[in-house]
Amino acid sequence: MSGREPVLAVFDREKDYTLRLVEYARSRKNLPFEVCGFTEESAFENFAKSKKPDLLLIRPDGEGEILTRVKAEKILLLDDERYEGTGAYPSVRKYQSAKLLLKEVTDFYSASRKAESLNAAHIRSCDVYAVYSPAGGCRKTSFALTLAKVLSRERAVLYINLENHSALAEVAGEAFEGSFGELLYFIRLHKAGFAGKLARVCVSSQNLDLAPPPDNYGDICAAKGEEWLRLLGTVRSECGYEAVVLDLGDGIQDLYDVLDTALRVFVPLREDPVAKAKYKAFEEGIRRWGNPALADRLEPLYLPFLAVAKTGREYLEGLAWSRMGDTVRALLRVQE
Repeated sequence: MSGREPVLAVFDREKDYTLRLVEYARSRKNLPFEVCGFTEESAFENFAKSKKPDLLLIRPDGEGEILTRVKAEKILLLDDERYEGTGAYPSVRKYQSAKLLLKEVTDFYSASRKAESLNAAHIRSCDVYAVYSPAGGCRKTSFALTLAKVLSRERAVLYINLENHSALAEVAGEAFEGSFGELLYFIRLHKAGFAGKLARVCVSSQNLDLAPPPDNYGDICAAKGEEWLRLLGTVRSECGYEAVVLDLGDGIQDLYDVLDTALRVFVPLREDPVAKAKYKAFEEGIRRWGNPALADRLEPLYLPFLAVAKTGREYLEGLAWSRMGDTVRALLRVQE
C-alpha cells in the first residue's frame, strides 16, 4: 500500500458513535492512517471498491455478509462487551474512551506492520536469550534487563519476566495495563490476535518492549510446557521481534525444554560454595533428566557489583552504561 497514507475505515450503524470517533481521530495529529467512517453499507462498499482499507474497524453483527463483498488488509471487531467474538478476528472494546480505543487500534496496526516488514525483508530470525539461576541474590534480573537494553540498541527486543514478585512495574517506573495471565489465556484458547494483544499490554522504552509481569504466580505455575513453547513460537513468528529475553523463575513447568529454545542460556551465580553447589546440581539434573547438549551450552556468570540506585527509565538507561552493561557487551561479542 505504498505511495499513499494508510486508511482506517470504521463501519458501525450507530451514527452518533461513529461520528464522534471519527471526529476525535481526525483531531489527532499523530495517527499513522487516514480515518473514514461509515454507517451505511452501500456507501462503505462503494468506498472500499476505490480505496481498499488497510485496517477495518467493524461491529461484529455487521461483519458477516459485508466481509464477503469487501476486502481489507486487517480487521478488528468493535466489541460491546456483550459479544464474545467469533474467534476469526481480534477485537477491541467499543465503549471506552476514544483515546484508549485508538491507542489499541494503533498498537495493533503497528505491531502487524512491524511483523510484516521484518518477515518481508528477512532481516534476521528472532533469537531467544534465557536467564535463569538456581541460586538467589545473584543480580539475575539486573543482568536480564541490561541484556535486553543492550540488545535493543540494534534490534527490536521483548523482555519477559516470569518470576514470583518480580516488582517490574516499580523497577521500570511503569504502570502496566494488563498481566501476563491474559497472554497465557490467548495461547491456551488458541485465540486470534495475539500480536495485537501483546502490543496493547506491553510498555515500550525506545526499541525495547517490556511484557507485563504475572499478577498471579499461580498462572505461571499452572501453564504447561507445551503452552510455553507455543507462546514463544507465536512471539517469534507473529510479533516482529528480533530478540526475546526470558527472565525465568522456578515456577516454569518443563523448564529444561523452555531453556532449550534459547540461543544462549546465561546462569548468574554468587561467589560462594552454596551457589556453586546449586549450579552443579542444576547442571547434573539437566544431564540426567533433560538434554546433555543443553547442559554443555550453559554459561555460568559471576557478575560485577551494580552501582545504580535509581528506578524507572533512568534505571534502564543506567544499566546499559554501567559495569553490567560492559559485561553484557563483552558476552555478546562472543560469536553466537
